Amino acid sequence: MFSILGDKVPAAYFLDLFAGTGAVALEALSRGAQKAVAVDILPSLIYKNTENLNFQQKIKIFKKDVFKSLSYFERQKDKFDIIFLDPPYKFEFIESCIRRITDADILVNNGLLVVEHYKFKSLQETYNNFSLIQSKKYGETVLSFYERKAL
Repeated sequence: MFSILGDKVPAAYFLDLFAGTGAVALEALSRGAQKAVAVDILPSLIYKNTENLNFQQKIKIFKKDVFKSLSYFERQKDKFDIIFLDPPYKFEFIESCIRRITDADILVNNGLLVVEHYKFKSLQETYNNFSLIQSKKYGETVLSFYERKAL
């Protein structure tokens, strides 16, 4: 994923939803992201890994439901450069998550939404003003890259 993102990562404001261990957000920081936000309902491993890598000053960790976090970011008028969405594969609301992100206006114009999903879960080509620009399959996993177009 990061080789595809390339020069979009340095200085980016990065959001990792369903962050798990925080590995993706921490990798973004190690590749030059300015700051990152990691959201997970059980973030204990994120705290531990952040401390191990000494990234406490560059990351905010939210112990919240993803939908509540998106509402919070929207109210705060936060704008991210890259959003990574990796819900559990059995999560039946992936489309709801994508729609909520596109409705929330929390991604900058020309920013990227990267969705990791099971290869048998097909996603739409567009969601509001987000257009699919690339998909890459890795075994059972697909990374779908959506770009937010300016209105």
